[in-house]
Parts: sequence; C-alpha cells; structure tokens
Amino acid sequence: MTGLVAFLALVACAELGQESLDESFTLRVGETARVENAGIEIQFEQVVSDSRCPRDVTCIRAGEAVVRLSVEAGGTQEPLQLKVPPAGSGRARYRHLVITIEALDPQTESGKRIDPSAYEATVRVSRA
Repeated sequence: MTGLVAFLALVACAELGQESLDESFTLRVGETARVENAGIEIQFEQVVSDSRCPRDVTCIRAGEAVVRLSVEAGGTQEPLQLKVPPAGSGRARYRHLVITIEALDPQTESGKRIDPSAYEATVRVSRA
C-alpha cells in the first residue's frame, strides 16, 4: 500500500510544471506550475476580460485584458487578478514575491472569437 501511495504522489507531482524563480514560463488555462525556491504553486484560472485591440486593426486605445491566477502557499490559496501589459503593469505582490504577466496569447483578431481554453499566459515570479 505504501508503494501505491508513493507512486500516486509522484504522478501528482508530475502533472505540475516545475519552474524557477526569475525565468518566464507559459501556462494554459487550467494548468498549474510549482515555482522552485518560492514555495508556491500558480494556476492560470481564466481570462476575466479581453478588450485588446485586434492585431489586424489600428486602434486609438490598446484596450486591456485581465487574467485571474490562483496562488497557493502553505495550504492557503489566494486569487490574483492582473492586467496584461500594455494596459496594466501586469504585476502583483504576493508575500515576498512579485508575480508578473508578461504576455497573453493568442492576440485578438477582428471578427474572430478566442476559445477561452486557448489562452496562454507567460508568467515570471521574482523575489520582491
């Protein structure tokens, strides 16, 4: 029985991406990454809104996208909402860390709707 528990724990860990501090990584909606030396796990929950200017249009305003992440540390989970640059800073402080959204793909195109599960966020975690 102990062997089965150890195997299941190993499989559960394999499902998490292992990322490092100060290095960018990409998460798809629903994916979770464990950040080494930070003691946290980050999940990309959803894109709350996306009013960015379509890439095939010239706009007066860039628009904005808002991403919701869930950060877990020590059994405590906290939601974070970040505005994707250039409309927002794309940064939030979490304990002793700074979590940054560097990019959100795909970029919108006029007349095309993005499937919510197709989004990918580029994230970086650094010490504050």
